[in-house]
Amino acid sequence: PQVVTTAAALSPAPPPQTPPEEPAPKRVTTAAGFDFTSAYMFRGIYQEDHGVIVPPFADVGVTAYSGDGALKTVTLNGGIWNSLHSGPSGSGNPDRNAWYEADYYGSVTFQVGNWKPGALFTSYTSPNDAFNTVNELAGVLAYDDSGNAFPLNPKAIVAFELKGQADGGGGLEDGGGKGT
Repeated sequence: PQVVTTAAALSPAPPPQTPPEEPAPKRVTTAAGFDFTSAYMFRGIYQEDHGVIVPPFADVGVTAYSGDGALKTVTLNGGIWNSLHSGPSGSGNPDRNAWYEADYYGSVTFQVGNWKPGALFTSYTSPNDAFNTVNELAGVLAYDDSGNAFPLNPKAIVAFELKGQADGGGGLEDGGGKGT
């Protein structure tokens, strides 16, 4: 009997690939845009649902610190959020222009592990004098769980009004806040 054998040439294993390096985080980020909406509510308080409502915004973020220790990053943000209205709270009212609201803000956020505590100052203003200025200071605590299969990215905010009152409630020295 004859025995036939075959031999396969084994090619050498490919060299191990090193994982691609993550790009360095950007030191400065910018964002800008606008939306169109059919109604505007501020924290559940009715503001407007007539005409065209356009809220443009702009934001600049700067990574002030980045490290490998317990404190991962310190980020500063600043920006403006607006609300332009063609309805009664804006240009639909002969006594007012369309620029209903301009909110100026600044924040600082610290990242320690997956936790992101921070502080946020916001000044809610009305260029068309539809409401009095409200200044607010907020403490923010967020958790980055984006590595999970079902990320939620929870965030808690506790805000204190320093000047004015955003809900237009009674007992105000300056005559009211948003919604009045």
